Amino acid sequence: MAFIDLYKTAKNPPEKLESYLPALIRQGSYTATFSGGSGKGKSSLIGQLALELCGYPESLSTGLRLNKDDAKITYLPAEDPEIVLQHRFHYLLNRLNDDQLKRVLSNFSVDNLMEERPNICEKKWIDRLHGVAQKNDIIICDTARRFHDKKEEDNTEMNYVLNCMTDVIKNTNCILMVVGHITKEAGKNKDVINDQYSSRGGSVIVDNSKWNTVLTSCTPKLLDYYFGVKNISEKEAEDYIVIGGSKTNFGKFNNVLLKRINSRNPDIHGCHFERIRVPFMINIENKNEKKGRVYGRQKSK
Repeated sequence: MAFIDLYKTAKNPPEKLESYLPALIRQGSYTATFSGGSGKGKSSLIGQLALELCGYPESLSTGLRLNKDDAKITYLPAEDPEIVLQHRFHYLLNRLNDDQLKRVLSNFSVDNLMEERPNICEKKWIDRLHGVAQKNDIIICDTARRFHDKKEEDNTEMNYVLNCMTDVIKNTNCILMVVGHITKEAGKNKDVINDQYSSRGGSVIVDNSKWNTVLTSCTPKLLDYYFGVKNISEKEAEDYIVIGGSKTNFGKFNNVLLKRINSRNPDIHGCHFERIRVPFMINIENKNEKKGRVYGRQKSK
């Protein structure tokens, strides 16, 4: 047990909270989730965001980074072949000069676990991942489904997975972030911004996550309704996504519009994301109309 010295707490202001990304605070060990539809670029985006937190040049970034000091991050993909990862990171890292590259790679590493079939519910994997967590500020498991053998829809089994995730980061001051998929129903509901219950599987993981971020694919209607972006075709809308904090316990993560910029080299299937800045979001949540969660000013009458 760890009792808090309440007298000291009363007399002294606590350490100021610092964040890596909006509402993703630096202090403490906790779980975070990052969800999106298949083929929408969630692995590419989480890879880019990780590089940004590790020192990627601001001029090439989304601008979402908040940390002053570079973070230490290990990315643990378990569903993509190594050649795919090489293409993805070649595109992002080949844009850097030698000094920039050295800075980023001193803080960021990738350990491809695809052929090892990791199981976070086994002691040997808890111990191995705990060792990784001790050396990092954030570890990213991509995707959640590849890190356990339990039934995703069974909250009792997923609660066991959650306990194992907690054991991985116990006493480490490390964030365990898991990348996951959204439900088929959320994928079909294309004209609203997804919420925390869009994530696939039992709710226990998301409910106990302190930072739940969901990617939303865009349609021309969604871009117009929420962001006032007009004259976008269905094909063009496929390159836009919305990222936002559907459930963040330590602050707000307002929805941000991003555009995917694909590599012009057909042999390099890489991409990066650029932030599209709009004056304000023109519609906010209307529970009666079930418009989805957004933040900002209401449309002028």
